[in-house]
Amino acid sequence: MDKLLKRRIMKGAASVATEARRIISPRSRRVGGAISVQVRGDLISVETDESVDGEARAWAGGIRHPLNYPNQHLHGDEWWGSHPRVNYLERAWTNKIGDMQTQMELWTADLTKKLR
Repeated sequence: MDKLLKRRIMKGAASVATEARRIISPRSRRVGGAISVQVRGDLISVETDESVDGEARAWAGGIRHPLNYPNQHLHGDEWWGSHPRVNYLERAWTNKIGDMQTQMELWTADLTKKLR
């Protein structure tokens, strides 16, 4: 992958990651802290590291999960809880797709300058 293209995609991905943190932050600071831009060769992605916060999957999918602490058991013997679905990565992409398009336009301009 062209270095200029990779740099532009990383800038767009950073914008998406920042937006994802903003969306999830009212509900979980730990999940926000686990969001990062990952680069593996030519693959660039915005990911949530579940090893930093295991709740990330629960927030993204709205799944039921076991309650971990005695103070979480508010309903007697109820040992399962659920999270409302907050698809923060998809919403961040939707909100920031214009930033990625701008980066692609800038990459095109970079290429044009390079060819002159």
